[in-house]
Amino acid sequence: MSYLDANRTPERIKSAIGVALILAVGGYAALTVRGSEVLSAAQQTLSTFDVRTPPPPPPAPEPNPSKAKEGKAAPENVRAKPTQVVARKPFTPPIPLPVKAAPVAGEGNASAAGAGDRPGPGTGAGGVGDGLGSGGSGNGTGSGGIATNARRIRGDISDRDFRKLPASIKIDGTVTALVTVGTDGRAKACTIQRSSGSPELDARTCELIKQRFVYEPARDAAGRAVESKIYRTQRYCLVARVCTI
Repeated sequence: MSYLDANRTPERIKSAIGVALILAVGGYAALTVRGSEVLSAAQQTLSTFDVRTPPPPPPAPEPNPSKAKEGKAAPENVRAKPTQVVARKPFTPPIPLPVKAAPVAGEGNASAAGAGDRPGPGTGAGGVGDGLGSGGSGNGTGSGGIATNARRIRGDISDRDFRKLPASIKIDGTVTALVTVGTDGRAKACTIQRSSGSPELDARTCELIKQRFVYEPARDAAGRAVESKIYRTQRYCLVARVCTI
């Protein structure tokens, strides 16, 4: 190596170091400028998401006070203790249950009449008919129909039977009774259908009918005696000499 080359070597090293320093400073400056631009863009992006809280609801209206005057306390009373006897609670009568009327009158307590072993609309025992069993067919308490009605053959009532009655119940009137005639021709029962106006006179009429009257009983188509009902109307002239009713 010549003397000239030996002298230039340190200068070249210094030049290389200077160039390296210049490049390092330039790179650092470039990175610093680029980082500030990225940070500024991020801040601008975040600033677009501004969350706003909703406004509070309006306050509720205050209730209007009542214009009516408030009641005041009752005045004081004399100090006293109640007795051991308390007032009786008012009695509430029980509500009566409705009574279902039977289709025909009788002596029982049922709301229907019948003699069979199965339910049905009639009052007989054979399941056929709608009456008391004497006007249709069947094998119950009826008679299979009446061919001939009962007919009175003996017994009568006259005004002479009432001469011993008090004058206060002697009237001029008419009484109608429903008579039940048995198979023996005797009056088994008597009920007043139309009163004469005097309960004593009505009762005496039924009493005499059951005592005196004898009937030819009603008969069915086979000629058998059957029970039946007939009406008896009796007129009385206990005040006037001649009946005008």
